Amino acid sequence: MKIVRIMVALVFVVCFASISMAAQSDAEVEKEIMEFVQKYRQAFEQKDLDGVMAFYAEDAVLIGTGPGERFEGPEEIRLAHAEFFKTFDKEESVLTWHKSSRNGDVVWIASMASINSYFKNNKKEFALNSTMVLAKKEGTWKFVQRHISNISCE
Repeated sequence: MKIVRIMVALVFVVCFASISMAAQSDAEVEKEIMEFVQKYRQAFEQKDLDGVMAFYAEDAVLIGTGPGERFEGPEEIRLAHAEFFKTFDKEESVLTWHKSSRNGDVVWIASMASINSYFKNNKKEFALNSTMVLAKKEGTWKFVQRHISNISCE
């Protein structure tokens, strides 16, 4: 009878430890992902084209805000960012909300940000919604899919 109690206690401890380890792992992944997004935004705000491209997987797809804005692969995504960079002299963003989840080495994120964009001494304020799918490739998180949407700031 004592052996059964010990076995039940061990099973409980192992299950509880597994749940605790998973929660810790999720918290660590959440921290990694938020650092990833923050570093991407820094590279974007600095108009660092090579820096921005380092965040994208080779097979990534980026969907923009307007009709026909679909960019596939490094060349198209690089050209899209080069065009984005022409629309501002300085840009600042604040993440106002996000929700993320993961399954193994795949993470998906929905986010909202407040953007202050300056171009030729004119300031535009707008909200930017984004969905992202990241995959861990060779130990590094990469965008595999992004979709950006906003109400026109014109």
